[in-house]
Amino acid sequence: AGGAHNAIVNSVHIGGNAFSLFLKSQRKWAFTPLTADVRDQFLSRCKEHKYGTADHATPPVVPHGSYLVNLAHTDQMRTKQAFDTFLDDLSRCNEMGIRLYNFHPGNASGAESRSEALRHLANQLDTAHKDKRSGKVITLLETMAAIGGNTIGGTFEELAEIIDMVDDKSRVGVCLDTCHVFAAGYDLRTPEAYQETMDKFGKVIGFKYLKALHINDSKAPLGSGRDLHANIGTGCLGLRSFHNHP
Repeated sequence: AGGAHNAIVNSVHIGGNAFSLFLKSQRKWAFTPLTADVRDQFLSRCKEHKYGTADHATPPVVPHGSYLVNLAHTDQMRTKQAFDTFLDDLSRCNEMGIRLYNFHPGNASGAESRSEALRHLANQLDTAHKDKRSGKVITLLETMAAIGGNTIGGTFEELAEIIDMVDDKSRVGVCLDTCHVFAAGYDLRTPEAYQETMDKFGKVIGFKYLKALHINDSKAPLGSGRDLHANIGTGCLGLRSFHNHP
């Protein structure tokens, strides 16, 4: 509230060593331009409190995209609306020195086929990457909880398919959400299950594309397909799951 620069102070106050933020309202299409004052304060506070933006030498900052944006929707008007909001966020990241940008892949409800939706999404990413306003910001496809239905990104295979269609592979990556992958059927609860899931990620997508993690417990059980976050240690994953990383 009051500007993206306030996220840094909020993170410092709770002892956060990394943080995510929304660059503008995530639940409405209308937005005001990024002001020079907010940009400069953001850069200054990142430097003061040693948060990383342009690289990973210091704790990272990873914004989250608007929940309204669906880059896979093929309707002309909705395509423009989503793309304009998406590119504006990338432009803000570029101006604020932020290197990574996370977003939901969207859904295939507006396309004649799922393959058409995936291709449209990849094309939108290509267009955004080629726009100078986006700088060198890396766009991260977030793993999703859905099983079946129209939601895109519920399987490692589908994310790999999208990445394969993107022209500039250096500008695309993945943010793995532990709640989402668990709900999508990828177990993380024991060292063996964790290793099996991560081995699958490495084989199907490749670890060079794993750029960020959303660490959440899940209120819903394994394979439920339900996106219900819980505080760490209070859900179906349980606290032990978060000790499995070597």
